Amino acid sequence: MNIQEIIDTVNKGLAVDGHGPFESSNETESFHRTVVRGTLAGRDISVEIDEDDETSEYQVSITLRDLDTDQPIGRGNGGPTLQDAGSIFQWKNAVSDLKLL
Repeated sequence: MNIQEIIDTVNKGLAVDGHGPFESSNETESFHRTVVRGTLAGRDISVEIDEDDETSEYQVSITLRDLDTDQPIGRGNGGPTLQDAGSIFQWKNAVSDLKLL
């Protein structure tokens, strides 16, 4: 999956509520998963993009994870595209949860 597209999708979602930016530091890719690591709200996080070829409705899902605690801080139901998954992800709640850690 295109890394810059992931970063742009995350930052677009965060900007809706005045959060961000997500600053990328590195990334890894495998067959069905792309992980982009970086910082948000002063914490190290990962953005995990999972792709499921079996389900067209929820083909792409997003998970944010705090890297210090390895705790998921947000997960979306997903959508047929990265943009759809990003538009329904609860960015505001994820940032609020991150600030509580």
